[in-house]
Amino acid sequence: WDESADKLLLRDNVKGVFGNASDLQIFHDASNSYIYHGGTGNLYIKNETDGQDVILQCDDGSGGVTAYITLDGSVTRTIFSQEARFTDSVNLKFGNGGDMMLYHNGSNSYIDQTGTGDLYIRQGQDGKDIVFQCDNGSGGLTSYLTLDGSQTTVNISQNLLINTTTDAGVPLYVNGVIRAVGGGIQAAQDYGFTLNDEAGNNRYGLKF
Repeated sequence: WDESADKLLLRDNVKGVFGNASDLQIFHDASNSYIYHGGTGNLYIKNETDGQDVILQCDDGSGGVTAYITLDGSVTRTIFSQEARFTDSVNLKFGNGGDMMLYHNGSNSYIDQTGTGDLYIRQGQDGKDIVFQCDNGSGGLTSYLTLDGSQTTVNISQNLLINTTTDAGVPLYVNGVIRAVGGGIQAAQDYGFTLNDEAGNNRYGLKF
């Protein structure tokens, strides 16, 4: 005990030990500091002061310190104040059964829904859009598909290719009206269009 500095000094590799079986230890080994729990039960870090937080801080890379993770007791929320990075093939999971996953496997990125229910992609902001973008072939990005929330339309900004490897083709079902604005509907090469019923029969006699 250093009375002049009003502190308890434990020198390097001298441990503060707690519990009958030395379950909890706090020490510095001249290189790093440790909080070590190796006995019975779990390790709890608690703040029971009403409306207050638990804040995990670290060096900010510029000689100061900053918050990285905050357990906000006033709004019961976990706040990440810095980038969180998941290495390859480490999943970020949601749902009690890990129903939805986000991950990168070292080659590709995935959004997986493997549990209960459907997968919804939603935009709840009034009059705003959902925009699907991809590489434009020249090193940049461009929009391919836009769900326009202000016009309630689906806008296709690039060529739409319905491809198949069979003579039967891929059917395009339309429940409504096909309208060509400022152009027309064309068939490529030697192919044409046939309007069939749901059973695939051309009972309307319409071919193009």
